[in-house]
Amino acid sequence: MSVSSNLYIHELDRSALAALKAIPGFTAVLKGFMKIWSEKQFRIQNMATKLRINEKQLSKYYDMLPPICEKLGIEVPELYLELSGSPNSYTSGDTKPFIVVTSGLLEKVPEHLIPTVLAHECGHIACHHVLYHTMGNMIINGAAGMFELGDLITYPIQIAFYKWMRCSEYSADRAAAICDGTVENMKELCACFAGYNRKIGSINMEAFMEQAVEYKEMTEGSNWNKVLEFAMVSEDTHPLNAVRAYEINSWGMSEQFINTTNYIACTDGNYSFVPLADSDKFFVGKEYKAIEEELHQIGFRNVKLAREVEGKDKYKKDAVIRISIDGVIGFERASWHNADSEVVITYFDPLTKEEIAAQHPDEICVPHGAKWYVGGEYQKVYDIFKELGFTDITVEKLPDLKRIKLLEDLRDAGRSLINNKPDATKGASTKENTVATLSIGGNSQFEMESWFKPDAPVRITYHVYSDNI
Repeated sequence: MSVSSNLYIHELDRSALAALKAIPGFTAVLKGFMKIWSEKQFRIQNMATKLRINEKQLSKYYDMLPPICEKLGIEVPELYLELSGSPNSYTSGDTKPFIVVTSGLLEKVPEHLIPTVLAHECGHIACHHVLYHTMGNMIINGAAGMFELGDLITYPIQIAFYKWMRCSEYSADRAAAICDGTVENMKELCACFAGYNRKIGSINMEAFMEQAVEYKEMTEGSNWNKVLEFAMVSEDTHPLNAVRAYEINSWGMSEQFINTTNYIACTDGNYSFVPLADSDKFFVGKEYKAIEEELHQIGFRNVKLAREVEGKDKYKKDAVIRISIDGVIGFERASWHNADSEVVITYFDPLTKEEIAAQHPDEICVPHGAKWYVGGEYQKVYDIFKELGFTDITVEKLPDLKRIKLLEDLRDAGRSLINNKPDATKGASTKENTVATLSIGGNSQFEMESWFKPDAPVRITYHVYSDNI
């Protein structure tokens, strides 16, 4: 079972990205970048200068990818080997992202940690970091000027990109820990990038974590130390190794991590707790059958449907109105729930014509509201109500004084006509023999599709000129 990135995206990642997007000028930079961005160019460069790792080439590394991608719910990306003595890996692209590992990484990092490295890079893909990472690297490396974007790149945008890229690493670290089922490999990897090598001896991980805690306490305990830290890392794309180790170790003790790893590890579908990666607002308005199926796939075993027939002006047919869990309406993003919880999906499905008719036995449905008939030729209106089945229809000429008052009123109020319907702003017709007023059972303000008894009195008055009265 794969999991949504919403379950492990770091809070600093979200806030830093929001801050980056809020900087004036960022939208212009993004639009400019998308105009010159060519994913195909990257692939051509990879194919020409790097070694592609696949089922036929260094397959033991490629075979590490599919299980990782299955857990994170992404397609298997292309994997390349780059000649470099520096241990490194990175991911680029957008619609077809790819991962590059260096020869120095495979030589210097223990083989049991290579899946952790690959899971980290796949985490960037799952979290949708890759396009912004590619854009950020181009800006940071000075390539933006080559594409005439230099004038758009301000110092605040650069600093914000640096910060977000650092924070995004925390989310990718979490993805790696989820795939490993433990945070220990990620902590060891941080130690490796800090200088540890098994060839020079064993590592005391507790001592390394104590070092990380001491660093956190030192920087958080002094404003000046915070300034020094900012000066040191403000133009780094990755957080400090000890800080990364501290962050992943802290998350490894969280309920979120425990629930997520248990969820992925369950292979028989008999989950204890299941996640809702998005808040309840995400589901509102979506087609209820698709949401019902999704909740079953997530692992909820007790999903029920509740039909709501009122609200045609608010909701689309078959749209989810709300979801409750064990009677409670509303839940937050990345929340966990008992798999046996009663989940009720309330959706909108208005009554059918047949259902409405069943609620009005021995009654007649008038298809239009009262105003619709006013201004129509009275004989045709009479025939309509006769065909509908009304048995008590009276037609009267409008008295002259009453007609004059109505003429004044109708001059300001638009009326719809049965045959010739002029612009409502021009007022309704007051031609001879057109309907002036209409009521059913004494009600002259009824709406469309109103119901009445067949013997309800229908009263129609129509216009005539004075000399014809």
